[in-house]
Amino acid sequence: MIRRAFAARRNRIPGGTFFFTVNLPAMVTLYKTAWGKLFFDRLKDNGKKPMVIIGAMMRKLIHVAYGVLKSGQPFNPALHGA
Repeated sequence: MIRRAFAARRNRIPGGTFFFTVNLPAMVTLYKTAWGKLFFDRLKDNGKKPMVIIGAMMRKLIHVAYGVLKSGQPFNPALHGA
């Protein structure tokens, strides 16, 4: 029982280099770009907390990067607006 509880707790805690690699770009995107500000305001109006919004932006950036690499087309902020 103790081992299972520790494993569940360990998996929920973000850590390692991946978190720090994606965390700063997510914060810069949220606060310095127009589409990031729209995304932040939309989630904030829905009652989300700032850390939840940063996590959502981290996920969104990963999906955007995958889409750009997969399609071979440059990033278009109009496709990712709020």
